[in-house]
Amino acid sequence: MAHVDREAESLADAIVTAAGQVESVGLKVVAVRSDDLVSLKDIAARVKRTYESARLLAAGARGSGGFPPPMSGSGWALYSWPRVVDWFDRFAGPVDGV
Repeated sequence: MAHVDREAESLADAIVTAAGQVESVGLKVVAVRSDDLVSLKDIAARVKRTYESARLLAAGARGSGGFPPPMSGSGWALYSWPRVVDWFDRFAGPVDGV
């Protein structure tokens, strides 16, 4: 387990840079805990779709477009779960259990 303290423009930026720093010393980041920030893998699991389906929606290659952009920059793409749920409600049907 690693604990980090940093200043960044957003929580997503802080997490991404911290993960990069941890991995730069040869360690592997296997999890980041946050209920609001989700990866495409998390999104796929929560909406009961495949990772590829979620990836294509996010890339605009499938669906109506307008998928929420990632809140992070390069490296790990992290999305706002509330924004993703809102998008699904408007364009792809409600998400079960939310």
